[in-house]
Amino acid sequence: MLEVVHGRRIGRLLLVGLATALLAACSSHASLRKHSEADKRMPVPPGKALVYLYRPSPAGGTTVFDVAVNGAYIGKTLPGSYYLIEAPAGALDLQSLGDNTAELQLKVRPGKRYYVRQRYALSLFTGRASMAVMDPTSGRRGLAGTSLLGEIKL
Repeated sequence: MLEVVHGRRIGRLLLVGLATALLAACSSHASLRKHSEADKRMPVPPGKALVYLYRPSPAGGTTVFDVAVNGAYIGKTLPGSYYLIEAPAGALDLQSLGDNTAELQLKVRPGKRYYVRQRYALSLFTGRASMAVMDPTSGRRGLAGTSLLGEIKL
């Protein structure tokens, strides 16, 4: 009898620990700001371009991809998230790291907005990343419902 009670206690403790971990993970994403109409009207700073690097799909669940801009690490993306990158005119190198390294080079012009979609594809370990430049209509549609991870000023 003592062994069964002890086993139930361990099971309950494990269940409580798992629930706590899940709640902590959810709450860390709850503070993310959703993309809104105001974001669409935000003016492009003089001499700069705005680049939206977004990951709209829920595919990949909890898989995160490391992201670098011009060789500098900026953070991780989650499904349903985006970074807003304010960049000077010229070359912009984006990297997304999963089981692979996806690279995309852009030549950005001042006063323009660029939409870069990051995608997840199932692979052997964590997932393969890919990126593609989207047209403005598709890009704005892809941003709908995503949450801002951060604003990066280069």
